[in-house]
Amino acid sequence: MTSLTSFKQIDFQTADDLWESLSPTRNLDLPKPYNLIYRGQGNADWKLIPYALRDNHINRSVVRQYNNEHKQANGLVKDELFSLIRFVNHCDRTGIKIPNDTKAFREALMNLHSPVNNEFIKNPSSWPNQDYLELMALAQHHGVPTRLLDWTSLPYTACYFAASSAVSNYKEWDENSKLAIWVINKNGIVAEDSYYVFKAPGSISPHLAAQYGSFTVHPHNGAYRKPYQIFGLEELSIPKKNPNIFKLTLPSFEAGRLLLLCNRSGFSAADIYPSADGAGKAVNDDRNIQAALCHFKEKGLNLSFFKRKII
Repeated sequence: MTSLTSFKQIDFQTADDLWESLSPTRNLDLPKPYNLIYRGQGNADWKLIPYALRDNHINRSVVRQYNNEHKQANGLVKDELFSLIRFVNHCDRTGIKIPNDTKAFREALMNLHSPVNNEFIKNPSSWPNQDYLELMALAQHHGVPTRLLDWTSLPYTACYFAASSAVSNYKEWDENSKLAIWVINKNGIVAEDSYYVFKAPGSISPHLAAQYGSFTVHPHNGAYRKPYQIFGLEELSIPKKNPNIFKLTLPSFEAGRLLLLCNRSGFSAADIYPSADGAGKAVNDDRNIQAALCHFKEKGLNLSFFKRKII
């Protein structure tokens, strides 16, 4: 009897095997029809939790000073709204256009206790407001923590993010360390799943366009002045006979090889962030690869990914 599961894990041992499996001619050998999006994470132990819902962010909440309101469901809504309002204020100061900018939109958003916002504060489980998602996407791509998770329709872009993140933390690797590429088949999302996918216009950010980006939207839970729970997105998908979420793992010691494959194939930081910032990130990636090689050579471990030919 086939058991139900919320996601399927597939373990790879080499970057080359992972790369080949993600090829557009393979697509994990899934049966059609499928519509796949990908997310790379430098540590396979990390859950799929957006930054605004992680402990290190919540513990710095602006509402913590008000009787630990950050522990209440309505407090998280207030904190997210505060960030969006401040983001718009700073955009105004520097002449940056925001999405959906109308008088009605600003009247709803910019007053923390407007009728629209107050409804979300009083009913936290109805947050977020879909009218705010494009603004949240812009804020997310410029460093503001939100409850959105970044995804891409390009598998090798996800490989870059996982490999770059893993290589930058090479000093933390041990024999059990792995990175992860998460995959969602959007065609398999059902009404009972607690999350949904949001596709923002590429005009919002050149980086979003270059990365073929989209987002999953984390739902909120809990009642007014009551506690909430944080779940990884993989826990929000109901168990299925044929799961639509996949977790592909790779030993961290293969991260350098994976990053080299990305660089040679047009998925370097300079390609993914088409700007001087991207060029700078690419330099740091190169330096991290070299530093990792030296670090493990000094420890008597010879990483061999340079010796494997890249066609």
